[in-house]
Amino acid sequence: MPYLLGIDNGSTVSKAALFDTAGNEVAVASASAETLYPHPGWTERSMEALWQTTAQAIRAVLEKSGVNPRDIAGIGNTGHGNGLYLIDRHGQPVRNGIQSLDTRAASILEERKKNDIQGRAFPYILQEFWPAQPHALLQWIKYNEPEAYARIGNILLCKDYVKFRLTGVVTSDYTDMSGTCLLDNVRRAYSRDLMEMYDIPELFDALPPLAQSFEVVGHVTREAAEATGLAEGTPVVGANRTSVSTISPQTGLYVNSLMGGYFGPEMKFAGLDKIIITGEAPKLVYLYIHNDKAELRDASHLQGKGTRETAAILTKELKEPKLQVAAIGMAGENRVYTASIEHYNSSAARHGVGAVMGAKRLKAIAIRGTKDVNVAHPAELWAKSQVKYKEIHENPNAGDPMAHDHNESFHVDNFAWGNARVRRKGYWSKEREERWVALWKRIRLRDTSCYNCPKDCHYLISYPGRSTYHLKCFNKLTYCMAAFEEIDFNYDILGLTTEYGLDGFSTPQILAFAMELYEAGILTNEDLPGFPEGNRERFFYLLDMMVHRRGMVGDALAHGVWQAARIIGRGAEEYDHNTTKKVEQVPLKLGIVNFPFFLMYCTGEKMNITQIEGSFPQAPIKLEKRIKFVEKWTAAPEKFKKYFMEWEPRQHMPIEAAVEACDWNETMHFVDDAIGTCAWLSSFRGQFGGSPPYHIFNLPEIITLASGIDMDPDKLWEIAQRNRNLLRAINVRRGLKRDVEKPPEDHWAVRDPEMEQKHLDAYYEFKGWTMDGIPTKGRLEELGLGDVAEDLVKRGILTGDEVYIKQEIPSLLEGK
Repeated sequence: MPYLLGIDNGSTVSKAALFDTAGNEVAVASASAETLYPHPGWTERSMEALWQTTAQAIRAVLEKSGVNPRDIAGIGNTGHGNGLYLIDRHGQPVRNGIQSLDTRAASILEERKKNDIQGRAFPYILQEFWPAQPHALLQWIKYNEPEAYARIGNILLCKDYVKFRLTGVVTSDYTDMSGTCLLDNVRRAYSRDLMEMYDIPELFDALPPLAQSFEVVGHVTREAAEATGLAEGTPVVGANRTSVSTISPQTGLYVNSLMGGYFGPEMKFAGLDKIIITGEAPKLVYLYIHNDKAELRDASHLQGKGTRETAAILTKELKEPKLQVAAIGMAGENRVYTASIEHYNSSAARHGVGAVMGAKRLKAIAIRGTKDVNVAHPAELWAKSQVKYKEIHENPNAGDPMAHDHNESFHVDNFAWGNARVRRKGYWSKEREERWVALWKRIRLRDTSCYNCPKDCHYLISYPGRSTYHLKCFNKLTYCMAAFEEIDFNYDILGLTTEYGLDGFSTPQILAFAMELYEAGILTNEDLPGFPEGNRERFFYLLDMMVHRRGMVGDALAHGVWQAARIIGRGAEEYDHNTTKKVEQVPLKLGIVNFPFFLMYCTGEKMNITQIEGSFPQAPIKLEKRIKFVEKWTAAPEKFKKYFMEWEPRQHMPIEAAVEACDWNETMHFVDDAIGTCAWLSSFRGQFGGSPPYHIFNLPEIITLASGIDMDPDKLWEIAQRNRNLLRAINVRRGLKRDVEKPPEDHWAVRDPEMEQKHLDAYYEFKGWTMDGIPTKGRLEELGLGDVAEDLVKRGILTGDEVYIKQEIPSLLEGK
């Protein structure tokens, strides 16, 4: 029978009460908490003593009730209002907690009254100040305890600190924070303006993430379980990816598009490893899954709705506040080839997967899971995950650096603007950075993470006139650079394209491509009636045409650049210069060809270089830096350390090294895809700093602890190779040939066609493929894919007599 545990931390007593799910009281226990009075008007309590009395009350109620801790389905906690409980960046108390009867900050409020701070703040906070609220106490600490102020990592209330000790998660809720005067109660978001008024602007990022009072925000840690007698949970940090696999409408090839957020974990809590959708519905529907129940429901009321709007409607309609929704917008409904599937702060955006959902007339998948997740070795996995969580939090080379780095000089000066045409060296300046950051401060509500990850890689943006949306990765710049506009344009148009559900890499290039065609006279005013004058207005005009497939041009653009160029004709093909295998690539224009990247562009079937590169550094560096890099490069097999140490600036790597670097890069992405780990914590981040939290040497132990499967680095490598060759065989069946294995035509200014083909030959040979890029029968059989080999022979794709020379590859553990 499931039970619910309630915890209440008042000023004098910590209480724990146990109820059954019908609301009947089962047992109650309490422990006294000492209040400290260091000075007149001060009321404090030791934060450690607060935790100990709470743990004592929980242990007592469990003992009194005789309930098995595993039967406790949920824990809710509350505490006295306001006051202040501060922790540093390592989760340690900064000073004693301050209770809600404290009056030390009364003088602060008197001073604010003189300056009409109360009057200026009231339209935001809708209440009167009082001395024990955090805003006043924080200003008092700033003036009177500067050393303590400098150590502040997070600002918590009483119940938030207890929750932190139970789960290790820093969070608060809208209800409690609404009474602190730190929250803009009109916008239901923290306000930098308020923090400026209170003279504590530097603490804005110390404010805790906010959740609804009914949301599950964490799980009991092993340490808390030992202290309280509760049962512990066992999540793995950063393992939250969902892979959407289908045939791409752009390429006709089998692809997988990835998204983070909460959808994948919710599938597991519903008892699912995968959802397979075949056929198409006769009318628009959505799929609702609740544990073992799955049903298709009418979605006619959702037709034309935006992606976030759809999620909000379904959450309310199904009365499931923890519902996880993956939805398409108008672009998906109209089968635009760059349509995305949007979910909370993430999206499966590449390859037109949203168009496939639209073709199936599937508006959304809404899922809720409340089951346990079975783990082979929970205690050991939990211990490992706790260490890893802290490591990831403190690792500057983990997560998305663009989320918190406001110096965009590298991207705006080196990436290409417009239709991936020109670089604008010297564009970046201190004045521009200050202007961009000022706008970001005004419109950013908060940062968010994916499930069980300490890295807050996404912004929640509220731009005037747009629905709120989450900003992801390089989307921060793609539209403004494509349109030669300022950053405000990017924030503006993303509010619309997120609701439409569009890939933020391809779509800006498609619109810039159309602009080039107009400037070249290939598209005319007859094709674009009422075409506006300014770039900003023209982008919105073209976006509307593309999403709604208006006229010949709108319909052509909905197919992506490669196909649009051929539909439009009139010489438009010459302006298709940044696609590989018919898919728009990252807008880069570089100098001399880089052979590992040449191979990744040519042979990768993910169609996006950021989903292939990452383990091996992009370019050589000076010797002293190389030595330091390699010394801490625990993620690298020994041969790659050797290759990197021998790679001198302004020189090419040997062909063997370039081939194996490409192979390592793609293999680690196949590992991540197979187990759901985030590439920002693994395969993509090794090239920056050489210290990704997850790599080929530590992932096997985690897989073993979670699944019970005996795993080591060599076995994991072989599994990834098997997946890679299976994918290749599928796409060879679908027509993939060597003649399309090439990078964007002007990606590098200086090319070496003869050496490029030698590298491609060497790569195919290393992979055990024919010179046409087809996996040989011998290689497929070696990987346990004999049935796939037989199928290729039956189809006449292979003869079965192709030469395959097995390579003796040493164990990855050699030299470790």
